Amino acid sequence: MKPIKSIIVLLLIIVFCLQISGEERKKPISMKELTDPKSPSYVPYPYPKKRAEIIADFKYYCQNFCGEKNGSKESFISDYEDITDKISLNLLEPNSNYQIGEIFKVKNRRAGFADDYTWLIMVMNRNGQIAMRVALYASGLLIGAGAIGEQDIASASPEERQRFARLMKVITDEDVKNILSQSIGRTVNGNEIKKMERVAYPSSIGSYLCPVQETKMADGAIYYYSELRDMIYSIDKKIPWKKNNQGIRPLESSLTPSWDYLPDTINDELVILTRIPRK
Repeated sequence: MKPIKSIIVLLLIIVFCLQISGEERKKPISMKELTDPKSPSYVPYPYPKKRAEIIADFKYYCQNFCGEKNGSKESFISDYEDITDKISLNLLEPNSNYQIGEIFKVKNRRAGFADDYTWLIMVMNRNGQIAMRVALYASGLLIGAGAIGEQDIASASPEERQRFARLMKVITDEDVKNILSQSIGRTVNGNEIKKMERVAYPSSIGSYLCPVQETKMADGAIYYYSELRDMIYSIDKKIPWKKNNQGIRPLESSLTPSWDYLPDTINDELVILTRIPRK
């Protein structure tokens, strides 16, 4: 299975997160395929755990699948420049303009993925900004990549530039705690928080490249922060979302009029959210 590469501006990530009805959890790729250098699914480190292993798998992809040398690219747009390829290939150079930044383990709530987690790699430019986000399956194969190019910024409106600036910044747990405090109207203390982690859904609120940041409180409350929407959410309710006898789920719109929800295909439910704007 050749990795699928998404060449996108980060704000358009939602195009690749549309729900597929009746999807089933994919079977993991066999270790035989992952370890066979002749296989298109080969990776140097199957199911990488260490930072160096994750980077090695990504750079193997860059070396073998990026650029026109593979004859796999066609463009119907004159002078089209593949920004993700450009950054990926530049990473391989001795004096690269980019470097690998933080790598996050992301919890997966998408049944279409074989494993319960993915890896999110932040590729940073020399200004310390996120130039590209890269997502790998737990196996080490590429899911997709998204970058914001200079041309995107130059042609953007002032509002779009603000969004770009936000998406080019690594959001920390402390940042999320501060945004949560601003949203609920009081200071959230560290001892109130039970757990914070990144979680990806097949959703325009939080995908594998921009997962939501889930905050579980000691009192049982759960909050989500969406980088894509720059919004804190709480859970309103959960609606069962099971498949019928034909293996098809009902349309989300038939169950809720809201656009603010997380489709959880692991638990067969729609998590309906309530926005909590900053006060």
